[in-house]
Amino acid sequence: MPSSTDVSMAVSIAASWAWGVSLFVGMEVVSTRGLDVFVIWALGNTMALAVFGLTLSRLAKGMRSVSEMIARAPVYLLAAPIMQLISALVNLTAIRYALTLMGVPSSCWPMILVVVVVYVAIGGLPWVVASHWPQYVIWMGALVWGVLSAREPASLQMGLKDHWPWALWSIPMFLSGPFLDQQLWQRWFSSKQQTPRVWLLGGLFFGIYLAVVGMAGLKGVQPWSLAVTALLVAVSTLQSAVEAVGSFATTAKARVMLIVAFAVAVAVVLLKEIDLLTFWTAYASVRVFFALAIVTMLLRRRPWRHGRILGPEDREVLER
Repeated sequence: MPSSTDVSMAVSIAASWAWGVSLFVGMEVVSTRGLDVFVIWALGNTMALAVFGLTLSRLAKGMRSVSEMIARAPVYLLAAPIMQLISALVNLTAIRYALTLMGVPSSCWPMILVVVVVYVAIGGLPWVVASHWPQYVIWMGALVWGVLSAREPASLQMGLKDHWPWALWSIPMFLSGPFLDQQLWQRWFSSKQQTPRVWLLGGLFFGIYLAVVGMAGLKGVQPWSLAVTALLVAVSTLQSAVEAVGSFATTAKARVMLIVAFAVAVAVVLLKEIDLLTFWTAYASVRVFFALAIVTMLLRRRPWRHGRILGPEDREVLER
């Protein structure tokens, strides 16, 4: 049986990977591209966490920190901060959508950003992980209730014949994502036992969420439920993104300065409107190539030997 710590970390993994736009994009995929396309899209999205955990259990076993991983794959230092910026931008866009659905002026989003920045700057990763479990329970409850109480008739369409290239390409787009996500690397290194079990469990929690998103796209959902779910999902991932940016700093003062500078940059860029599905597709396509470079570098630094991957420290032990 998984421990409560494993469950808490698994939920945090799912919340960090969810992104607020997953609700809107998932429902849009169901309604405009078809349920069969959504199933492929959702499977690739869910499998990404399990593949990441299984891969790291072989490639990154024994590494102690993100800085050690960066030393083995320097391209990560170029790509990861950009990806965290995009994560914050997309989730703040989802927050603006949610506020509009609630009847609250979308211009109020800076207040939410300030609260998240202060919360993360004070509590760090432990506070972020601790907050994800109650957020997940509330947003899942709101989403399930919103779907069950929806009065729209079920609308089923299949579009794989017309959209199969996009559907298949979404799989590598998702599988590459965690390898450039500082949020998920943080959770790998903070786990006491670097095993794939917690990642499989995280994939399960995330898969349950996507299954209900598919039902929402198929059957409809109450507007209040859509707003509450999108807001909490976006805030949970935004917390992780802000904390991930802060982790690049080596001192407490530098951490606060980096987080504040990051928040200002996000606020400036977010003044422009973003088309979520098009933006996500372009961004996810680019990260595939960075992820391939990172995995290749990890493989080159830890060559196969004796049926498992060995690094320099392992070879030193064998040579003694």
